[in-house]
Amino acid sequence: MKVSIFSFRVTLAIILAFVWLCSKSASAETDTLTLVQNIGELKEAIKRANKSESPSIIELADGEYKVTGTALQIRQNNITIRSASGRRNQVVLMGSGLKDGVGSIFDVGASNFSIIGVTMQQTKWHLIQLRAESNADNFYMDNCVLQDSGQQLFKVSHKKNEHYSDNGVIKNSLFQYTAGLGPSFYIGGIDAHRAVKWTVENNTFIDISSPSKRIAEHAIHFWNDSRDVHTIGNIIINSDRGIGYGLNNRDKQSRGGLIANNVIIHTKPDNPFTDVAIVLESSPDTAILNNRIFMTTNYPNAIEYRFERTKNVLIQGNVTNKAISGRNGGEAEVIDNETGSTPRKLIDSVNYLISK
Repeated sequence: MKVSIFSFRVTLAIILAFVWLCSKSASAETDTLTLVQNIGELKEAIKRANKSESPSIIELADGEYKVTGTALQIRQNNITIRSASGRRNQVVLMGSGLKDGVGSIFDVGASNFSIIGVTMQQTKWHLIQLRAESNADNFYMDNCVLQDSGQQLFKVSHKKNEHYSDNGVIKNSLFQYTAGLGPSFYIGGIDAHRAVKWTVENNTFIDISSPSKRIAEHAIHFWNDSRDVHTIGNIIINSDRGIGYGLNNRDKQSRGGLIANNVIIHTKPDNPFTDVAIVLESSPDTAILNNRIFMTTNYPNAIEYRFERTKNVLIQGNVTNKAISGRNGGEAEVIDNETGSTPRKLIDSVNYLISK
């Protein structure tokens, strides 16, 4: 069969045009990478990223970045901020203190925001505020340090009956009040409203504890219409309350999800307020599995399931020196747990953490 030169050229032109269009499309998806070395350059890079339609990566050189005035506002999707070196203790985003100055380091009202390998400290309200009311989904944080804020260290805020924040991930990070107590009772580690299908994994929480008046909020707390959250493999040390799903006897608090393989230790009986290590409040269809809990405080229970809405719950394979108890009509299947003593494997877990 003969092919004319004209037909061949037309076919070749079509192929080349298709390749060119594909390359243009691919280039539009290419991340824009910016290296910054001071707060002025960081603010300018975020300003550009908020106007860009392409994914943006902002890398921070080692050093201290003083955040003053207003929070660093993330308003465009697909922005990543990370340390260039990967050494989280060498890249410090610093506010002005727990009573004055900037409210938050980051105020996030967009989806697909990632923060990796940095330290955040010293703000009046939160170190990160993620806005479910702005439908901010797919948040990702890895290998970060959050230390010392006037309120909860990490906040997912909301407005009633509006959007949810879906599919967040927080892992391999440290949450801490470095004075051994927080500045007031209105503190917490992670405090999340209207959060759906989040994962909190392999983090450490230290001294999320109130100095006076009332108990602090939890090290990890998902409530106000949150669902299907997985809290796995975290370490919580000397915090008033460990992990909580839901709050009080209210509708649409928390549903589903998993609390598994966490280690919770409280060995400061002189702290003004101590409470339960793991609690479900109006949280049906939830599983609490294979956690290790050691408490030398006066509070009698390690795990509680509270209120009539808490049902279809499985509590299995946990090891603790305190009791597992239902309250206010809560229902659960409680099987194969070790309680009321200090078994060898619990002691081994505690000694391992102390040695670190």
